[in-house]
Amino acid sequence: MTPLYCTIRQAIELTGTNKKRLNEWIKDGLPIYRPPGKTALVRVADLDEYIRQHRVDVQVISDMVDSLLRRA
Repeated sequence: MTPLYCTIRQAIELTGTNKKRLNEWIKDGLPIYRPPGKTALVRVADLDEYIRQHRVDVQVISDMVDSLLRRA
């Protein structure tokens, strides 16, 4: 069963990123929850949604680069 919330450290492990990048995501709008007296938590569904919305399609980028190079 997938947990509803994870710690910042667990979010880093789940996404394969690093603390600096995760902090950038938080500044960019990834919600975190700070229960009184507890460590900050990330809702796993919010993390999944953030990644889905910000995912870069490599083929789209490749097509854009090819188009720009053809114009040059």
